[in-house]
Amino acid sequence: MATLIRKIAEYLIRNWPKLSDWIKKAIIAVAGSAIVNAIAKGLSALIDYLSGLSSTVIEAIAKLLGF
Repeated sequence: MATLIRKIAEYLIRNWPKLSDWIKKAIIAVAGSAIVNAIAKGLSALIDYLSGLSSTVIEAIAKLLGF
């Protein structure tokens, strides 16, 4: 799971501004609005945030991102 979390985090840090609004809204709905703050704080903060979420949530985010 740690590898998937890191892959998601790196992708979100790089691509958050470019993602469509519906994907952003879906990720926020699944992961909580605090994910936006974690993205703004950088990779380490986002990995920490994602690590606190359930595997079901991580897998849902991965599916939304096409992983």
